[in-house]
Amino acid sequence: MPEMGWREMNIGTWSGLTTAEVIARHAAEWERLRAGKICARWGRDLCPISRRILRSIERLLEKHADEQVVIVTHGGAVRAFLLHCRGLDVSQFRQIDKIGNTGLSEVTILPAAGSDSLSQ
Repeated sequence: MPEMGWREMNIGTWSGLTTAEVIARHAAEWERLRAGKICARWGRDLCPISRRILRSIERLLEKHADEQVVIVTHGGAVRAFLLHCRGLDVSQFRQIDKIGNTGLSEVTILPAAGSDSLSQ
């Protein structure tokens, strides 16, 4: 059954556009993004997706403790989780390389001493 927490983030008017189309239609916003400055829309959306992904991971850990699992999801969701794994703030999302179609990321979650939570 699909876990709704792994949905992609809402990128509004950029949704469905190629990178070239985004650059052509939203050049100023694209340049701010490339410079590492989160535009207002992404700033709002990256925080909720990060919280949503961490809740999904927590549920997965409860349900599948000590098991290997495969998660099939979207690039934004993967990026949000990898930011958390690296201890990076959402404003540093460019630190994570582009997550391409059919990409593979392997993450090992080890129990933290004295903690059962992914929260930092």
